[in-house]
Amino acid sequence: MFFLGFVAYSNSEKAISSQAIARLETIANFQKARIEDLNKQHKETLKDFTSRLQLRVETNNYNQTQSVASQTKLTDILLAAKKSSPSHSNIYIINPTGLVIVSTDKEIIGQNKVTDEVFLKGKKHNDISILFKDKRKQVKNYFTGPLFLADKFIGVVVIESDTKSLFALFKDHTGFGTTGKFGLAKHAENGDTLIIVPGRTDKNRDAPLQSTLSKKNINLPLNKALRGEEKTFIDTIDYLGNPVFAVTRYIPELDWGLGVTINKSEALLPLAKLRSLLIFISAVSATIIFTLAFFIAQSIAQPLKILTALTNDFIRGDFSKRTNIPSNDEIG
Repeated sequence: MFFLGFVAYSNSEKAISSQAIARLETIANFQKARIEDLNKQHKETLKDFTSRLQLRVETNNYNQTQSVASQTKLTDILLAAKKSSPSHSNIYIINPTGLVIVSTDKEIIGQNKVTDEVFLKGKKHNDISILFKDKRKQVKNYFTGPLFLADKFIGVVVIESDTKSLFALFKDHTGFGTTGKFGLAKHAENGDTLIIVPGRTDKNRDAPLQSTLSKKNINLPLNKALRGEEKTFIDTIDYLGNPVFAVTRYIPELDWGLGVTINKSEALLPLAKLRSLLIFISAVSATIIFTLAFFIAQSIAQPLKILTALTNDFIRGDFSKRTNIPSNDEIG
């Protein structure tokens, strides 16, 4: 009985764990694909904008003449692009020396961006990985890329976009129970893990691009994800110290890490119920067995006691006593 219970429990543990892990892997793969699809859309947006011939011609004209007419035409192009996409909060162009020459936000015209990440990355290739917080502490995304005219580098385009579409990907927790959660992160300047999208249990509204995980905690799922590990972990902990099942995915184009976890206590809850049932059944079975054993032992021991007493009487010469044991076995 106990052996069968142990076998049933072990098999159930494997099955329940496998189901929980398979669900996490499905969610992680789906989430990675959604992020990659979104970034593909952003890249297409940037590519379409930087390939506009009139934009490139007028940028080149302004670089050569600094004419008000060229700047006005550029401003009109940028304003029309911004109006057509509500997610874009600002668009500007940086000339090859790092100066902002035109912008939908007039306050930044003339600013020197020569050491800024948007310029340094943007003059090399199209990049959509740069995230930042604006004055209202809202997370924004820079799309930045080079402008060329006849193979001549003429400037960098920068588009400031909101991240509502990105964060929206992490709002659906269907199939996650109460402790299942996503986490999205990137590398901080010091090598630590910088949280982009925190888990749903993190109630700190300022956590995005502020909360970090030490790079020294090498076993944390998000740290593993940022090291390029796309694995499944059945015996690890999250940043809160909870034992979890975890699946990690890496998005190389953006150098972002994705972690999907669920607390083992919740994932294995059906197992806890099974364990309680097996304990109850074992306890009941043991009680029944011991009760039967007691009565069987009594049914054997009591006649033997009577026979022993009668034998002692015979030894003393008293043959007057008789037994009244109703039995058809070796005793009766």
